[in-house]
Amino acid sequence: MTRVAGFRQVRVPCCGKVYVRPNYRSMNFMADENWTDGWREASLMPNDTGLRRCQCGQFLLMRETESLGMAEHTEGLPPLPLPQPHELGQCTASNPAPAIEIAARTELWWHHNHPYRQSYRAHRAAEEQATRQAWEAAHPDQRTWWDKLQGKPAPQYQRPRNAPFTIPPFEPTKEQLHNMQRLCALLEQEGAEFPDYQAITLSELYRQQSLWAQAQASLDKVSPQERQHQPFGLIQQMLHEKTAAPIRYQA
Repeated sequence: MTRVAGFRQVRVPCCGKVYVRPNYRSMNFMADENWTDGWREASLMPNDTGLRRCQCGQFLLMRETESLGMAEHTEGLPPLPLPQPHELGQCTASNPAPAIEIAARTELWWHHNHPYRQSYRAHRAAEEQATRQAWEAAHPDQRTWWDKLQGKPAPQYQRPRNAPFTIPPFEPTKEQLHNMQRLCALLEQEGAEFPDYQAITLSELYRQQSLWAQAQASLDKVSPQERQHQPFGLIQQMLHEKTAAPIRYQA
């Protein structure tokens, strides 16, 4: 369970303004949906890169703030604002530091993929409904009144192993492609604090551009320990099938 124990006051380096942020006692990263691009839908923890925009207009990362200590209440101080989607382009156009640009372009990547997620959900729901209806038609409830009286259960739906699993086509726009290309270049240039995360992210970015060789080369850099977890196996499968779309999975 995610638990908040008070608040931490932080000062921003741009103008010195003081804000507050939650102080997490425990963290739970469960979510309703997990996606291969790193997005978590309805996550129990904030799903962002740490990018913020001060009220003075400057973009910064949460790790750049100075901690001023704990407080039981917000003390009337505001939280450090998250940039809105329309502000992310302003950030990337402002010639920011590489770390800030990576954060902004990562959040742009997720934002660009959100319309496809909606199409994906609707497509999968319709196909699953059709599969269930076909199963129910092939397994009608043929219990007699005597069977029901004796408590014989009705046929229980089980998804057939050979049931279809398809997804809608994924066609990134020129804007999406430009953002992914620039994000790849930045990630390739910058040293990785978390190399496994960087390798998986790069592989997914290249895969969504249908750059299969580059995607596989990045995935090959993932450590043996991390290969035991999703989304490594799913990305590898999608590479084998030459599927470019972001994929939903269970963690």
